[in-house]
Amino acid sequence: MRMLRSRTHSWAYISASKSDHSSRRSQKLSRRNLSGAIIHSILEASGSVGPANRVQGPGTIAGGTAHRSSPAHPQRISAPSAGSFAPTKAAGTAAHSFYAGKEGGPAMTRRGWAIISGAVLVVAGVATWAVVAPALVRFPLNTNQTMQYRGTVTLGANLSNLAPLASPVTLPLQMTRSVKVVSGSFSNATVAEAVNLHFAGVTKSETYQYVMDRRSMQLLNEPGSYAFGTPAERMTPAGSYRITMPMGTSSTRSYQAWAPETNSAVTIVPTGPVHRDTLAGTDVVTFTTNLDHPVAPYYLAYLEKGGLPASLSGTIVQSVLAGQGVNITQVFQAAAGVMNPAELAALQGDLAQPATVSYSYFQNGHVAVQPQTGVIVEAGSTREGVSARISASGLAAAVSALDPLASNNPAVHAFDQAVATLSAPITVLSLSFQQTPASARSMAAVAASNARMMNLLQWQLPVLLAVLGVVAMLIGTLWRPHRAEVVAMPVRPAAPDHEHEVPARRHA
Repeated sequence: MRMLRSRTHSWAYISASKSDHSSRRSQKLSRRNLSGAIIHSILEASGSVGPANRVQGPGTIAGGTAHRSSPAHPQRISAPSAGSFAPTKAAGTAAHSFYAGKEGGPAMTRRGWAIISGAVLVVAGVATWAVVAPALVRFPLNTNQTMQYRGTVTLGANLSNLAPLASPVTLPLQMTRSVKVVSGSFSNATVAEAVNLHFAGVTKSETYQYVMDRRSMQLLNEPGSYAFGTPAERMTPAGSYRITMPMGTSSTRSYQAWAPETNSAVTIVPTGPVHRDTLAGTDVVTFTTNLDHPVAPYYLAYLEKGGLPASLSGTIVQSVLAGQGVNITQVFQAAAGVMNPAELAALQGDLAQPATVSYSYFQNGHVAVQPQTGVIVEAGSTREGVSARISASGLAAAVSALDPLASNNPAVHAFDQAVATLSAPITVLSLSFQQTPASARSMAAVAASNARMMNLLQWQLPVLLAVLGVVAMLIGTLWRPHRAEVVAMPVRPAAPDHEHEVPARRHA
């Protein structure tokens, strides 16, 4: 009997152990179900599976014990045990929301990304317009352009003694003007300019260098701004324009243009509204200039190096007067009849005094500017060059002494007229030129290319980014995606717990 109780107790212990093992196995499968559901939700959010597969595969049904699939039974699902969660439509929706992390799950995430992406695009558009475009739309550092001009050069005086020519000499002129950036930074550019004149078998060259603000296009007072390759010959062009005009050039205001020959600025005045330039084939604003100013010291040295005199001796002055039809001998004879010896000696001393020469640069020309970019597409001059003025205090004293005889003596009258001629500006060299059609069209093409880049960075790209951003935000705001639902699936009833118990052994 004791043995029977012991065996009965052993069988009961075994049955209880199996029952506990079955309970732990159910709890383990439930945890596996939850893990599988979470993994499935992540895969669904990434697009790897669809909502219809939520209950497919082993261990993916909420609230019951799932069996691993087999070829014969792709999915065997047991009924929930007592007290377990039964899947319903409401519970499935709640479970879906729990697994996805928030209402709407992946769809809600896609909406959020659309709104965020749209906001980023709008900000990028504004930043492109306000920051990127001003940083990039600047004078190009790879600028290397050569303009061609054709015209005539007129010699109005003898270059050695400045005696006016009775018949000025006119010669064909070919002129080039090259502009090249030699160095630069984000803010400034150092630009070299070379002007070459070809006439009568000779070439006259002028070279200048400027430091220019790449954004405003204005020249600066910097050590790098000098003339004729000599840093000591400093120029002070601050606030004026030479290489190009400003972006957005106005047709209703004047500007200051730099004249390196005089080391000064000259006012250029618009002739009217924007119009079509037939030579360049583009819309332009035309400005005219009217300059007459003493030459700069470095330009005076350039003229003297070219053969023009800085002063004239008394002998040369008298020869110049003789060339103007003055007979000096007759003038002295007329003076000797009314002057005492001392006055006559003073007159002779006045006529022997040297004369100083001053030079001025004059310009009557025009420039045609493409207003959006400020590119000078075409330029020309009707009259541009160098004039001389002879100043002789001795001649002025002689005229004053001979004035009483001027009305009665033809020789003295001629003398007065010749001195007046020498005192007036003498045109030494005068240019008349026009940019060639091919060169003007080439500069118009440069302006068109610059305009396209400006339009892209200042308007087209910012507007495109902003529009795409607004569209993305509208899509994210108005998007109402279809929500997947989890519905109850038919399940096979689970076997009662007592089926797993080991039956007690009968004893006879």
